[in-house]
Amino acid sequence: MAREMALAGVKPEDLVPAEKIQAPQTPQGKWENFWYHYKWHFWGGLFLAVVLGVMLYQVITKDPPDYEIVMVTELAVWDTPLEMLEQELEKVGRDIDGDGKVEVNIQNCYLTNPGTQEYYTNQQAIQSRIFAADVMLFVWEPAYYEDFIKNVVSSTSEGYQFFEPLPFEAEGIVEEGRLWNWAGSPAQKKAELVSVPKGLYFGVRSGDGTAADQVALRDQCLELLQAFATGKKIAE
Repeated sequence: MAREMALAGVKPEDLVPAEKIQAPQTPQGKWENFWYHYKWHFWGGLFLAVVLGVMLYQVITKDPPDYEIVMVTELAVWDTPLEMLEQELEKVGRDIDGDGKVEVNIQNCYLTNPGTQEYYTNQQAIQSRIFAADVMLFVWEPAYYEDFIKNVVSSTSEGYQFFEPLPFEAEGIVEEGRLWNWAGSPAQKKAELVSVPKGLYFGVRSGDGTAADQVALRDQCLELLQAFATGKKIAE
C-alpha cells in the first residue's frame, strides 16, 4: 500500500530507466565531446602558455646595459632629459659587452614626498642597491649624499670611505677628491638637460666591503666618469 501511495500520480513512462549515455566511439565524436566540456580550459591554458613564453623570451633575449647608474634626487627627472643624460654618457663610454653599442641605464630614485609609499619604495631601492653592490656608479643631489652616505655609511666603520678617490683632475671635484660636481660643466649646461638638477655629485663606489668582488666594474665606472668629466671619450 505504501509503495502504491508513493507512486500515486507518477506516469509509467517516468519509471523507465534513462538510457546510459554512450561514450563517443569515433575520433570526431571524441573531439567534439572534449571540445564541448573543456574548450574554456583549453583557451585559458593556451593564453597562460603564451604569456609565459613571452616572459621567458624577454628574459633570454634581455640585453643588459654596459653601465648601470643610480641617481638620487628630490624631484623625479622627466623621461626625456633622463634619456638625454644617458645618451651623453654613452657618447664617451665604450661597448663593454661587445654587442656593437654603448648602453647606459640610469635608475632615478626620487624622494619627493616623505611619508608616502612612493618615498619608501625609492628609499628601499637605494638601500638595496647599496647592499647588493650591483651598482658602482652613483649620482646624488648633495643633500641626499649627506643623508645616505656621508652621515651614515662612512661613519659606521672607522676609516671606511664609500667612494673611491677619483684618478683624474677636473673642475668640480669635491669631498677630498672622491666626488665630481657637474655644476657648470659643458654637459650640465646643455639645454636638453635643463630639468636635471644643476648640482649633482658623481661618485664611484670603493671596491671594499660587500663590493670587494666588483673591482672590474669599479674600474669601468671610474673610466666612464673620467671621460664624462673631462669630455674625452674612452679609447677603445
